[in-house]
Amino acid sequence: MEQLVKVSEELWKRELKERRVWLIGEINVYRAGKVLLALSALSTSNEPIVVFLNSVGGDLAHALAIYDAITILRKGSLRVDTIGIGLVASAAFILLQAGERRLLTPNSIVLIHEVASWTVGSLSEHEDSLKGLRKFEDRCLRILAERSGKSVGKLRKMFARRELWLTADEAVKHKFADALLSDLDIPKQP
Repeated sequence: MEQLVKVSEELWKRELKERRVWLIGEINVYRAGKVLLALSALSTSNEPIVVFLNSVGGDLAHALAIYDAITILRKGSLRVDTIGIGLVASAAFILLQAGERRLLTPNSIVLIHEVASWTVGSLSEHEDSLKGLRKFEDRCLRILAERSGKSVGKLRKMFARRELWLTADEAVKHKFADALLSDLDIPKQP
């Protein structure tokens, strides 16, 4: 096990040298922290960054923290592209929207759904949680509307009360991604 951890750390360092950040697995405080620190470290150079996503989704608050960090870097004129590879689901799908170029590999699968949560507590606590969830959902819908050109109302209807599964081609067609990776080159480092 120790050997596997060492190899993983070496691969992570090598990828960072190539200005590639990988988010693989559930989005949680640990993975979000690691990605945020990597983005911070890479922000000292003006060379492009590529963030790869292969995730079932996870904690939306942590995904939005990464989204905001990428947006801040892009506003500072640093190019950050996002590439979905494999499954790009739920909060990871929102995170895909942060990239200057939002790319998907040809066999990627995208999942979009209503904001979901587990709540324990009294009725008033449930009501408060519902208000908070609606705010999160509205924020996500505004992000998707801004990037896809669709109205918030249309988006709400697209995945209200259901899961919407899309192939990579379908996601591009719906303007949830800009292109398939096979149609473009990954940004090359000098």
